[in-house]
Amino acid sequence: MDQRQWEQFLLAVEKCVSLANSLAREIGETCRAFAQLDLDAIREHTSAQLKICEELRATQEPLTNLADPTMDDVRRSRVEAALQTFDSACREVLRLNKLQQEVIRRSRQTLRVMMNLLVGHLEVYEAPMLAPIPATHRLRRG
Repeated sequence: MDQRQWEQFLLAVEKCVSLANSLAREIGETCRAFAQLDLDAIREHTSAQLKICEELRATQEPLTNLADPTMDDVRRSRVEAALQTFDSACREVLRLNKLQQEVIRRSRQTLRVMMNLLVGHLEVYEAPMLAPIPATHRLRRG
């Protein structure tokens, strides 16, 4: 791996760490928006998460092509440190993602319970339509 490739590799790893941290922040913001029932914020943060994930995938692709088993010890230790930082950022994203999934699951359950409670109080039957009274059955006045 030449110097240019080495620099590209480190920049890509650093960008992945930054993106993973951004993703963790967005997941946290989405959970807060769920707690506040702020639908606009939920949409905004979910959209931001999708964009970050796309960028993260695009950034990770070149990393697989730049791996070099013949690195010297200094570079290898720098790569290991950068990858450990990335790994811890990914673990935080996974933890927050599980939390977000749990919030969504519980919200869904709460909505089902509320719907079941409301259904019992809604009118089940439609009001009967009154047919016109035929002329032969009308009361005659005297």
